[in-house]
Amino acid sequence: MVDIKKKSDDEKVIAVKDLTICEATQQMITKGRKDGVETAFDRAANMKACPIGADSACCKHCFMGPCG
Repeated sequence: MVDIKKKSDDEKVIAVKDLTICEATQQMITKGRKDGVETAFDRAANMKACPIGADSACCKHCFMGPCG
């Protein structure tokens, strides 16, 4: 089960242990969060769903990133 906490009303934060099993990576993510660095994990947790995804044409198919 993934532990998701609210950083603020709009921002979700996933527990570091749920992001990776690699201890070194967990340490770097923790340090980054303390330093105010937004990681790919943070962006993914807070990204709104792609509106094109309902038509099966979202970024998971083209790999060009989220539509803007």
